[in-house]
Amino acid sequence: MSPRMLVGAGTLLLFLFALGTSASAQTKVISEGDSFSYFKGTAEPPTGWNTVAFDDSSWDSGPTPFGYGDLTNGTVLSDMMNGYLTVYIRRKFTIADASSVGGLNLRMRYDDGFVAYINGTEVVRKNVAGTPGTPPAFNAPGTDHETNATFEDTVICGSTANLVSGENVLAIQGHNVSLTSSDFTLFPVLETISDLCPTNMQCAPSPPANPVNITVRWTKPTPTFAFSSIQLLRNGTPVTGTVAAGATSFLDRQVPPGTYTYQLVTEGCGVACASPPTCTGTIGPGGGENFRRGDTDGSGAVNITDAVNVLNALFQGAAFPACPDTADTDDTGDVSITDAVYLLNALFQGGLQPPLPGIDTCGSDPTADELGPCTYTAC
Repeated sequence: MSPRMLVGAGTLLLFLFALGTSASAQTKVISEGDSFSYFKGTAEPPTGWNTVAFDDSSWDSGPTPFGYGDLTNGTVLSDMMNGYLTVYIRRKFTIADASSVGGLNLRMRYDDGFVAYINGTEVVRKNVAGTPGTPPAFNAPGTDHETNATFEDTVICGSTANLVSGENVLAIQGHNVSLTSSDFTLFPVLETISDLCPTNMQCAPSPPANPVNITVRWTKPTPTFAFSSIQLLRNGTPVTGTVAAGATSFLDRQVPPGTYTYQLVTEGCGVACASPPTCTGTIGPGGGENFRRGDTDGSGAVNITDAVNVLNALFQGAAFPACPDTADTDDTGDVSITDAVYLLNALFQGGLQPPLPGIDTCGSDPTADELGPCTYTAC
């Protein structure tokens, strides 16, 4: 067994955090159960069916969701199976000021595929073959896909959405995988997003005992959203390491004692966040105690008894060293029999010497791990 020693309850941490200053408010413009005009795809729909100007007064209307098989509410299309592959739906919505909208979030539950349009422009296509921008034929099948249990989010950039102040239209053509398919679902919800800034930014020093790292967390506009660019600053300077475009956290490792302000500078859909959020984290004095790696008994020297201490702790029920990092002689972040072997090879077989701070000098651990707090008085 290779136990990873648990952190204790004590802490030298001063923990501060500030919430982000920006907010990406989302407002539903089309909600669950709203009524749509719809056309059964027994033939191609009329030209311009997906534009604002189209007159859909002759179409049927009904509430979402649309489909059959899995549905017990909404608009049940009982004649779709063995009758037609596609359904065309449309609903108008109003935007007071298009310039205030950073983007749209189209939330969909669907089975099997669909193509969505805003004001006649294709904005999302899922599980339907063909060239984006070219509407699929009314008798084109979708790709086999089970109804997702929760809504699937897709952010549509404001520049792509072609929104106007006033009346707009969301139009969707849903495609079933085959005429004999046992089910079909088309269930849209549409939200406006005021901006695409990250929110709820928090800084949490870690681990709880002997903190030497700061974990920075934030919330994206939607769970699947990826920023077009992202950079994390610590006291105005970029942190070491790459922050992934779709990430929601970053571990800033081996932070010296002090108080730090982090700022997340992002672009969403190519537009810079006007008010990048910030948070503050503090590593208190005592984080990253100095020790000699391998000196498990705290004698100030490293010898065979230190390797024996590791073995006794692992297999004889003896107490673990007061500074767990001294026993992690190979610096892997846990303590196992390989640490004792590593130390013995270094002492007697000319093997690799233990990593920094080494056996002859005192220093802090350069590698973040979850070992417990270090008590070492031999420096």
